[in-house]
Amino acid sequence: MKIQRFFIFLFILLFTSFACGNTDIPPTPENSVFDSGRTAYGFFPSPPQATLESVLNHFETMSQHGDFILIQQNTDWESFVNGIDGESQTRTDLMNQVKLASQNNLEYIFVIDALNGLNRREFIGLPEGWEANFANPNIRMAYKNYALWVVQTFHPRYLGLASEINTYMDAYPDDAKNFISLYNEIYALIKSIAPETQIFV
Repeated sequence: MKIQRFFIFLFILLFTSFACGNTDIPPTPENSVFDSGRTAYGFFPSPPQATLESVLNHFETMSQHGDFILIQQNTDWESFVNGIDGESQTRTDLMNQVKLASQNNLEYIFVIDALNGLNRREFIGLPEGWEANFANPNIRMAYKNYALWVVQTFHPRYLGLASEINTYMDAYPDDAKNFISLYNEIYALIKSIAPETQIFV
């Protein structure tokens, strides 16, 4: 956890130094690799060391061997349960990753994630007292708002609405219908504002 917090701090430091206060999100490339007709290769950002130099070198190296990064960050439940707009560490972290990707000519794919990366049978980061299932109105609202914020802010070409959700469904088959209904709600909302966005799980 200390390394993760330090890594987040490095992103903030990086863009405080290099963005000169510019909070604009880089525009989506006009000539996307996803329209090129060739295979696109991507990486999940994971610098070998929690240092500024390592982060910068990591993104530069990814740009030499790949075309895009996978941005997969867990849902910030408390930040998004009451609406789309606002400020939070999650929003800042995602903006900084997109800016750093753009500086290195890397495109990006987003995945919205509700589950623990080390145990796909459980949610992660839920506020105390929240019931852990996709029928929970708070979970549904926060998940929906998070996805809509990503689409409205970054206009991604591809957006995943879950990761390895089949593992969770195998463990909790009675909750599968609740995730499917939430997926369908989010899908319809996104397509109404960004019909070009490709949605997947």
